[in-house]
Amino acid sequence: MARTEIALSVRSATLTDDSSGSAIAQVVREVTTDATDPQLAQFVGRFDDGTAEHLFWQFRLPGNFRSLQDGGFPALRVQFYMDDDQVDDSKVVRWQTALLAVTPRGSGGSPAGDTDEMTSLDLTNDGGGWVTASVTLDHASPATDDRLYEVVLDLSGNMDGAAAGDYVVLGLRRDADDASDTASGDACVLAAALEYTV
Repeated sequence: MARTEIALSVRSATLTDDSSGSAIAQVVREVTTDATDPQLAQFVGRFDDGTAEHLFWQFRLPGNFRSLQDGGFPALRVQFYMDDDQVDDSKVVRWQTALLAVTPRGSGGSPAGDTDEMTSLDLTNDGGGWVTASVTLDHASPATDDRLYEVVLDLSGNMDGAAAGDYVVLGLRRDADDASDTASGDACVLAAALEYTV
């Protein structure tokens, strides 16, 4: 089967209230250290190493999305780097993702759609549940902090019955509160994509 993806830019993430239990990752515009003109500016989602932080994206699933996917798909691909030198091998960054899908009602309630109330959506309880993937970082000699990594999170069993045309909320968080997340410094997300088969 062919594959396609929905690109999820850090800049397009939905910024939520930063209340207790709802810590958002800091989204910043960073300029490279290259002194040449023009300098490269990029949006970065900074996920702290001491607090579980998240970003959300909201979008409509494209018409070519098939509810029956090949094994391992859909998958969320996340590209990131660390802003702190890792002083030894085997430091781990623990990522989680969850998806909530809502089927819209048609005119006059036909088709019926979902009964979810849009003002009280809860990704953890209404969605397909959080899935986890970890990345083990390597350590250079001398240490370096800005290598690009990619993690793949398998959403195949956690799509909340998503179908083409559904409204979707997709969450990404660094599970920094978990003891298995041992990497120091911010995990800096540059790009993400929801990959699926068509």
